Amino acid sequence: MSSICPICEKGSLQLSTATEEMRYGEATLKLEGYAFSVCSGCGAESVSPEQARSNELLMADAKRQHDGLLVSSQIREWRRALNLTQAQASELLGGGANAFSKYERGQVIQSRAMDLLMRLAWHSHEARSLLKDRSRLTCGATFVDEQASSWTKAKSPVRPVDIIARMVNEKSHELMAANEELRTWHPARCAHA
Repeated sequence: MSSICPICEKGSLQLSTATEEMRYGEATLKLEGYAFSVCSGCGAESVSPEQARSNELLMADAKRQHDGLLVSSQIREWRRALNLTQAQASELLGGGANAFSKYERGQVIQSRAMDLLMRLAWHSHEARSLLKDRSRLTCGATFVDEQASSWTKAKSPVRPVDIIARMVNEKSHELMAANEELRTWHPARCAHA
């Protein structure tokens, strides 16, 4: 796509990309594919609204990658693999009605807690079932079978962090029981545990 330069009003704008650097806390992140346009006449560089959106996503994903979070394409793949719309993903995990649309477009970076919740929902059938039961999700989401959850349904919405805390608590009891059983078999090895 070529258009007239808004600076000199003579040259045409040519699409270009480059590798740019961005400071993020103490780190310097490389942004490969940073989009802009260059005037063939005066050499002025400009960024169109479409390029700005693309660059915003590039910057958000660089920050996510640095922080060890899922990038936008992984969030989209996660949602689609679980057969969820953006609205259903928001209903399932929380974060507001448009949260997943914003995550996927790079307008908002998900919190570490939301990222962990997405990963938990991906790796644990039990977590997916519980989240579906607690979210009151009724249509479209066919990623879980319809077995009844072993947990009772709450009358009011439960925060995702409460769900994770309950699961961790249950697993920690299992681990403590296993550790106690191990002590009975090998008391000398576990005396200092």
